[in-house]
Amino acid sequence: MAWKKQPRVNGRFTTRASIDNLDDTSLQPPTTGSPLSYVTPLVDTDETQSSPFSFTPLGSSSPASSFVNLASLTNSAFPSTQPSPTISTAASLPAVDPEYHGPMERIPTFLGTGEDEVTSKDFMKVYRRATVNNSNMNTDPAKIENFQNYLGSDSPAEEWYEDAGKKLTKWTDFELAFFTKFPTMGKAKKTAVELERELAGLKLQVEDLGKKEKYGGQEVWSHIAFAENAINLARRAKIDTGTSSLWVVRDALPEVIREKVPENQTSWETFCAAIKAVDMGHIRDGVRKHNERRDRRRT
Repeated sequence: MAWKKQPRVNGRFTTRASIDNLDDTSLQPPTTGSPLSYVTPLVDTDETQSSPFSFTPLGSSSPASSFVNLASLTNSAFPSTQPSPTISTAASLPAVDPEYHGPMERIPTFLGTGEDEVTSKDFMKVYRRATVNNSNMNTDPAKIENFQNYLGSDSPAEEWYEDAGKKLTKWTDFELAFFTKFPTMGKAKKTAVELERELAGLKLQVEDLGKKEKYGGQEVWSHIAFAENAINLARRAKIDTGTSSLWVVRDALPEVIREKVPENQTSWETFCAAIKAVDMGHIRDGVRKHNERRDRRRT
């Protein structure tokens, strides 16, 4: 069966030496004749490229190398037949009036009765702030005409406006007539004695020391907020330069504060300043000792 392994040329048996002596031209496929009348050469691995149809490398001299390598084709070889997307031009927006009208503050409805949520004075203040920031209502006629929109229907205030208010043309005259019709009631004020009694009732608890409170829109230590409240009441009672009832408030202070605020205070001003000057380190240490004594008593 060795003949099956013998090399052939053009379908005929030949020796291996004859094949080795063949020149390169004899290995090329003929241009005429039978497509089988040639010897397929060995693959030159130095000149190979991958075929999209086979895992076997194809030599540059292989007949199969004449096939189109689809994998090497670029997109430019097959231009897309789809049209390029088009972006519709957005419709132009309407022109905006650049004039600034300012923010409009909420204006409460005014009735001219005891059911109003604000006094006539406060109502007028809000209305002034709203109109001064609005360029559409910066003239006297505009402010007077718009005023009716903030009056309760069928209220005494609306009746006054219909009878007298809308007939005026100057804003100063309109305000004067409004306050004449709806005067601000006298506010009940605390007497000096009542304020001093409230001052004497102020208490600063030791449990609150070292904590922060809201005062004047910011966070402050509790003993500072206490001192500010005390001096404000003393000023309103007109005793801030004296010592009236001062001893009552000092005796009620926590011990840790009293240790730093002696009895010989000359006024409420110096007394409250001494409270605010107490060091936080001293306060924390005093609160800790107070809590330890309390815990021992409980056990």
